[in-house]
Amino acid sequence: MRGVTHIEILSTATPDLPVTRWRAEIDGHIVASRRIGQRLYVVLRFVPYVPGYVYGTTHPPALSTNQQMLAATPLAGLLPKVRVNGGAVTPAVAVTAVHAPPQGSAQTHGGHDPDHGD
Repeated sequence: MRGVTHIEILSTATPDLPVTRWRAEIDGHIVASRRIGQRLYVVLRFVPYVPGYVYGTTHPPALSTNQQMLAATPLAGLLPKVRVNGGAVTPAVAVTAVHAPPQGSAQTHGGHDPDHGD
């Protein structure tokens, strides 16, 4: 689950000797990429890593532990990171760009709450 995608942009000004112009390491597994004009678009799939978190469990004690771990983990700890040209690790997505609905609130669909029979 803890994949990292490496991206490298090369200059072919000298076709026999390409030179690295830019490189990045981004948390996640590559899904697709497209070059449109001079811009490269990369789509990644990222699954946060929380030490001790048990993925896919239905066992009540493990679910409870998972919920406690998630509640104690800041949102920034659940987002992918990027390192450009060997520099410092930085967030790939700003925390302010993520909408996290209030936890524990019931979602309603068109005024109907299936958990309460109305």
